Amino acid sequence: MMTPMTQHLPDALLAALAVLAVLLSPDAAAQDRGDDPWRGGLSIAGSYNAGNLDQMQLMARGNLSYSGEKAGNDLIVNGFRFWLKYDDAEPFTRLGDDLAVTEAPFYYFRPKLYLQGIGRYESSQLHQLDHRVSAGGGVGYTPVRREELLMRASLGVQYEHARYPGDDFRLDVTHDDGSRTVPRVALNSNGWFQVAGSPVGFRYLGYFLVNPLDPKDLRLSLDASAVLTITRVFSAQLTATYGYNAVVLDEVDPQDLRVTTGITLSVPQSG
Repeated sequence: MMTPMTQHLPDALLAALAVLAVLLSPDAAAQDRGDDPWRGGLSIAGSYNAGNLDQMQLMARGNLSYSGEKAGNDLIVNGFRFWLKYDDAEPFTRLGDDLAVTEAPFYYFRPKLYLQGIGRYESSQLHQLDHRVSAGGGVGYTPVRREELLMRASLGVQYEHARYPGDDFRLDVTHDDGSRTVPRVALNSNGWFQVAGSPVGFRYLGYFLVNPLDPKDLRLSLDASAVLTITRVFSAQLTATYGYNAVVLDEVDPQDLRVTTGITLSVPQSG
């Protein structure tokens, strides 16, 4: 469920910088996944309320990744749909229909240094965004790259094109009848940690984007998950996703927090 955040942007930005400081700590050498380079998973969660509040929600997320000695790729898909019934005599009305697809190939040219590509597609009925397409790349640093622990971050540039169903923005920004094409300085980071001897693990994916021609035009996202492995195929997952977008239409809140829990179906490792 979408909930407005009360904390101010500087606090969120400080948190992002704190994560970056951890990522830049020295240690460890690069290591690939050996004979099991592929990982994949699908998570579906939902809710239904009837009575004083009639609503339905469905959240789905999927990931497919390959990580070898030198190169790899991460594909991440997130979807969200929300229905609400205003009156018992009326059918459910679809209010939210969100989709985000991220493609992130990488290539290690040194044990800890890599080239990062990035491509994203986003659309959101809830946030009144017809579509946003972005692509770019950068150079990244990986202080730790092991089977049970990964921390890495890349800094680079992106270009994005976004289309909105209106032009009444919260901020005074340049646009062409609700259409915007802007450059971005991009900080992208992801990682995981598997507790030794335990079925519990943690994962995160985040980015910070700013328009160098208009610094107030920025965007921030952090997706963090706690995973409890039940079997080789099934696991339980608790995920919190925070997002801030400075440039939204006037009636849209720039900050959101979504917390979901569900069962994840994973591609089992060989052996």
